Amino acid sequence: MVSTDAFEYKYLIKGKIDYLIEDKNYILEEGDSIFFDGRLGHNLSNIGDSDAIMLVVYYFITND
Repeated sequence: MVSTDAFEYKYLIKGKIDYLIEDKNYILEEGDSIFFDGRLGHNLSNIGDSDAIMLVVYYFITND
């Protein structure tokens, strides 16, 4: 499990993945997206038959 100090947006361009956030699994297929608080423990696994390609955007919040 990993965590980041950001909110995360993931868009699956190609493939099929299993995204684990805390203790809940989300299956993403091509065209699916997910947005979550990256401070929560998360991990992903490629469960498709080929490589997966994903767009990843991090939203960092600063207190400047």
